[in-house]
Amino acid sequence: MTAASLLPFGKLAGKLFGRGTVGAVETTSRTAILDGSSIRFSQSNVKTTLPSLVDYMNARGWGELPPIDVVKMLDGTYVAIDNTRLAAAKLTRTPVRAIVRTFDDAWDVARDNLNQVFKNPKTGARPDTWGEALMNRIAGQKREWKTLHPEGSPFTGVHPQTGPVNP
Repeated sequence: MTAASLLPFGKLAGKLFGRGTVGAVETTSRTAILDGSSIRFSQSNVKTTLPSLVDYMNARGWGELPPIDVVKMLDGTYVAIDNTRLAAAKLTRTPVRAIVRTFDDAWDVARDNLNQVFKNPKTGARPDTWGEALMNRIAGQKREWKTLHPEGSPFTGVHPQTGPVNP
């Protein structure tokens, strides 16, 4: 990764999303612009909203969309928590606005208040760190996908109910 693919975004995020916060998540110096090709997916497919996000990014770039959460893995690679916006950005070659978390950063319980998406699929336990949340999400994917991509994949599928996508 080059310095050009990771640029500070904190001050602009605060202006776009209000006083340095995005929902309950604080925007910090870890908010960055990343090249989408440097980020892996944590899910085997993306939501049916992909075509409308592609249309939006073709017209406005990242525009007013909130940043995605990305976990910096122990080997230095990035894996997205939010996959549909990442897929749209990759298809349109739009730079990705992301909040970069380390693997050991404390998990923000507000991100999954009901503990339905990021819980451990075997025990049901709530994650303690962003890395655990990410690994739980991967562990909840289709058996073949998670076996081939235990730490995320550069590719993802499209939900069967998704309409045509025109990048």
